[in-house]
Parts: sequence; C-alpha cells; structure tokens
Amino acid sequence: MAHLYTPSTILPLADGNELMLQQVRHELASVLLRSETPSAALVELVTEAGVLFQLDQCVLLVLSRHQEVEQCVVWSPAQEVVVTQDGTPWQALINHAQVQHQAEDDPPISVCGDGQTVAEVAHATPSRKRRSSSKAATSSNAPTDALQSPLRLVTRTFFQGNSNGVVIFTRSQPQAWTELEVQMLKTFSQSVAIAISQAQLERYVQQQVRYQALIDQLSHAVRGSSDLPQIFQLGVEGTASLLNISRGMVLVMKYADPRFRTREARLGQANSTARVMLEYEWTSDPRWSALVANSTGAIASAVSHSAQLSFSITECELCQALLAEPSQPIGIDSLDKHHQRPSSPTFRSADLFNPAQWPALLMLPIEHQGSVLGCLVFQHSQPRAWTPEEIVFTKLVAAQLGTAMIQTRALRQVHSLVDERTAQLQRSLEVQAKLYEKTRQQVDQLRRMNQVMEEFLSTVSHELLTPLTSMKLAIRMLREANLSPEQRDRYLSILEQQCAQETRLINDLLALQKLETRADPAQQHQIDLRFFVRDLQQLMAEQLAERELTLELDLPERSLPMRTDADSLNRILVELLTNAKKYSNAGSQILLKVSLNHEAINPQVVIAISNTGAPITPEEIPFVFEKFRRGNGATQQAIPGIGLGLALVKGLVAHIGGTISVTSVPCPDSDAWLTQFTLTLPQVANLLKESLA
Repeated sequence: MAHLYTPSTILPLADGNELMLQQVRHELASVLLRSETPSAALVELVTEAGVLFQLDQCVLLVLSRHQEVEQCVVWSPAQEVVVTQDGTPWQALINHAQVQHQAEDDPPISVCGDGQTVAEVAHATPSRKRRSSSKAATSSNAPTDALQSPLRLVTRTFFQGNSNGVVIFTRSQPQAWTELEVQMLKTFSQSVAIAISQAQLERYVQQQVRYQALIDQLSHAVRGSSDLPQIFQLGVEGTASLLNISRGMVLVMKYADPRFRTREARLGQANSTARVMLEYEWTSDPRWSALVANSTGAIASAVSHSAQLSFSITECELCQALLAEPSQPIGIDSLDKHHQRPSSPTFRSADLFNPAQWPALLMLPIEHQGSVLGCLVFQHSQPRAWTPEEIVFTKLVAAQLGTAMIQTRALRQVHSLVDERTAQLQRSLEVQAKLYEKTRQQVDQLRRMNQVMEEFLSTVSHELLTPLTSMKLAIRMLREANLSPEQRDRYLSILEQQCAQETRLINDLLALQKLETRADPAQQHQIDLRFFVRDLQQLMAEQLAERELTLELDLPERSLPMRTDADSLNRILVELLTNAKKYSNAGSQILLKVSLNHEAINPQVVIAISNTGAPITPEEIPFVFEKFRRGNGATQQAIPGIGLGLALVKGLVAHIGGTISVTSVPCPDSDAWLTQFTLTLPQVANLLKESLA
C-alpha cells in the first residue's frame, strides 16, 4: 500500500530559525516585487526555492479552477528552469486522495516514490552530504522523529480559500525534512499562491482582451462584408486558436417547414424534418502538421469548404437536444466517457462528430429572434473541460455568426428583389422604347403620308384641271365663227391631246385597281426580247429627243425568246423609260441592258435600265414603288405625273411573275447620281435551249 507520511503539527521554531524564516519571507517578497510579470515571478520563485532548499528538483504545478494542470514549472540544477503545459508525469501524485484533500491549514505531505507510484517508506537511511548555502538550514537543525527519510515534500497552494497550485520538493537521496524546511515550504507556498493568482489574473485579462479583439473583428467583418464564408473562417479559426482546440464547424439547419425555426413549433413537432448541413469546417491535422513542421514551423492546417455532408436531425440526438433547448449549450468533456456514465443521458451523435478522434465537444446554437439557424461546434482531440468564460465567449461568437447569416440572407433577398425589379424595369423601358419608336415611325409615316397626300392633291388638281382648262379654252375658241382652218385644226389638236392625257390618267388608275384586285390573269405569249426592245427604242426615241436624251441598248448577240405578257412588259418598260426621262440630266444617255442569269436555279432574264441625274436617296428607296410617291422636288420642278407610274410597274412585274429592284449611287467627280432599275423575269427552260442552239 502506498505510504504518505504527514506531520500532525508544525512545531514552533527557535529564535535563530525564526529570523531565518523572516529573511526567507523578505526574499520571496522581493522576488514578487522585482519581477516584471507574474509569470516571471513564478520562474524566479521556483529557482529561489531550488537553491534555498538544496533540492535536486523543484516543481510548481499551476492549477485551473477545475484543478487541471495549466502550467508546469520545473527547476533542476542541470537544466535550470523548464516551463511546459504537460503535467502528465505528476498526474498520479496530485490525483492521490491525501494530496487532493489537503486543506489550506494542513502541513505539507512527505512522499516516497518516483512521482507516479508511491512506495512504502522504510526507516531513515544515512544522509548524504548536502551542498552548502547561506540560505539553507544548518546541520544543527535536528530532524523530528516524525519525518524520517521522505524523498518528496508536497503541498498545495491556496489563495482566498481556493487551491491554485501544487509545490513538489524533491531530493534524490533520503534525508529528513527539518521543521524549518517545512515552515519555509509553507511560506514559499503562500508567495507562490499570490504569484499564481496574479499570473492567472494576467492571463485572464489578456485572454479577455484577445476575446474582445476577435469579437470586434467579427463585428467589423459583419458590418463591412457580405462574404459569409470569410466571416465563418474568421469566427471559427479565431476561436479555435484562442481556445487551443483542434476542430471547429458551422452547421446550418435546413427546415422543410419554416415554421419549425421557432421553439414553440419545434416542441409541437418532435420529429422535425429539418436537415443539418456542414457549411464550414476547420481542423488541425496532427499528421499534416508533423510533415510540414520541420520546414515551415506550421502547427495546424486550416481547411474551409462548403461540404456535401448532411444528415437528418432525427439521426443526431445532440442536435435534437440543442434544438429543443437552444438556451443551454452542450459542453461535454469527453463524448466516449459521457456515454459510459450511468447518470448521463445517452446522446446518439451523427458520424460527422467522430467522437473517437475528437472526444471533447462544445455545441452552441446560432439563433436569431428565437429562430435556430444552425449551430457552432468546437471539438478537441483530447478530453477537456469547457470553462464558463469559454462558453460565454463562444456564445458571443455564435451571436455574431447569426447576425452575419441573417444579414447575408437579407442582402441576398434584397439583391434578388432589386435584380427582379431592375429586370422588370428594364423590360418595361424596352417595351416603352419600342412603343416610342413605333409611335415615332407612325408619326413620321403619317407626316409623309400627309405630305404625299398634299402633293397628290396638288398634282391631281394640276393634272386634271390643266387639261380641262385647255379643253374649255379650245372649245370656246372653236365656237368662234371667224376661225381659219389652221386655227380650227390647232384647237382640235389641243382638245385631242388633253383628252388623251385625261384618258391615260384614268386608265392608269383603273389598271392599278385591277392589279391590286388581281382581276385579270396574265396573257402569256412568246416573244423575241431582242426585237421587242428594239421596237420599244424606236417608239421612245421621239419622246426622249424632247430632252436631248438617247436610249442605248446592250443586247445579247443571239435571239432571246421568252414567254410573257407582252402588253404588261411593254407597259413596264415604257413607264421605266418615262421615269428615267423625267429625272435624267439633259443630254445624257439612258442605258437598257438585257442579259441572261445562268447562275440562278431557274433561267432568268435580267433587264436593267440606268440613267444619270437626280438621286433617289436611301430614305426614299423603300417607298419608291408606293402609290402617289414622287421624287423630292418633283412638284417644285413641275415634273409631270401624279406618282402612279412606278406603283403600276411594281404591280405589273408581280403580275407577270418577276421582281424589280432599284439602286442609286453618286457618280464619281459629279453631282449626278446613277440610278438603275433591275427587272428580273423567269424564262422557260426549253426556250433557253432554243436560244442557245
């Protein structure tokens, strides 16, 4: 059985020893005063004790409020002072029942053993010669009978009634601890307790400053950024780094029914259809760290992703418990041990949590106005307790993440609504623009139609009234009895010409009306186009000569038979030549060219009539074949006609199955324009073979 020997009382000291004890108190107080930081004071106190007591080892274990080792300060003559957070070598000693239950007023406990197992203490053995020190107890200090040859002297440190550390004095050779050394250890433990308290307070303040700095960074990120993954990264990685833990996650709740976001609805529907999705994850991989630590000094690796992992909330009782009571975070030191405790509820956790690799778990809800949006999860690769300060801090982090999630969702909804409204407005503007353009075109068309109507009325009035006036005048003159035969013939000629003009105008209107109603079918006859065009040249020669115009022909060498409506074709060519006569420069030539188009699928005859003179502007070309449409300035220049000729041409071309087009381009080095009407007519294939034979 392990043997721990504890003196029942601490005996009073002699006057010399009391003076030495006072000197020790003064020296320890000086150490506390001159140290720059409480942490440095702990190192100096341990060093001072090792030298003062001529120890082979002096160990100070700093304990948290949960009695876990936070820091381990080890002094030895060879290695000086080593500060570490690993208290494993001393765990068996501080877990011993007598050490754990040591009260503030209890004397130190003497222990024999290797620090992990406690062996039974035999009777005193001869002591070895100790190193001399002016501050050490002299050999005249007789050991008490109660303290026979222990190797270690152990005592807890207390501050304001709470234990905050353990001091272990070690000698490698058996030697009794004197009453002076016991008293000095108690004095030392009091100074150490003060230094530990100050160091813990300093660490607490620094930790709170770091906590607040991270909260401030999160607040600034939430206000200034809508990048939710970046905010998750800052919150999770920052918190994991401050808490020195190995894993952090953000899980998002996806509700099939949005009503289950509130606690009242969740209580009414236990088997909610919500799904839990892994939105963000951070881990520190020890294997990866081991690979890169040699070259980069890295300790942890961060991995962020929007994972495809998800599970139903019914598969995880941890999530169900958090969803039922979001005001109660779930903090578990070790999931494996938690499941093994008979008094603890059994939580069936999702595979995502992997308790074998990350046993310690802290789970907090991410909520907003009673709606649980998700949860913030932290895990560690070793069992650990979660302090109230850590839980309060992580609650603040979760609140910031909840604000960021709500803000991001609101911004997305606003952006979506703005985009939708913008698209609707854009479509509305496009429709309005089209309507405006259509209205503008209609207004322009109405304006042009009005102008055409005015010109038409003016022209019709002129074309109708002028012959009638001439006819009235001729009739009146013919009634005069004293007319010579020459005068009578001249007036009869005027009557005949003006009557013929009126007849042509009426015939043109009637012909156009027939073409529009398609009252008469085309009368197809076979003609030789070469002779047909030459006859037309002779017919038009006299009219063209009135303006000193000549008609040049460009015809194929062979005959060109074709089947068509000869009367319609003749009227088309006459109207085109008449139009060319009206708008050609005096003394110029009109070219009529006939050719065959062999490249077309069906044989075609192409007749092109070109003249040089007044232009047809690009704006006028689309309307040149409309009824009553005349060229610019035709009325002002007193060019005869009422705008029916080209409209009649278009109707006749369609009547005989052809097409017609017009081009007008400026001539180089001249103000004149070259205008060309191109008539394309179909030709029967067998007639084409005859012409080529």
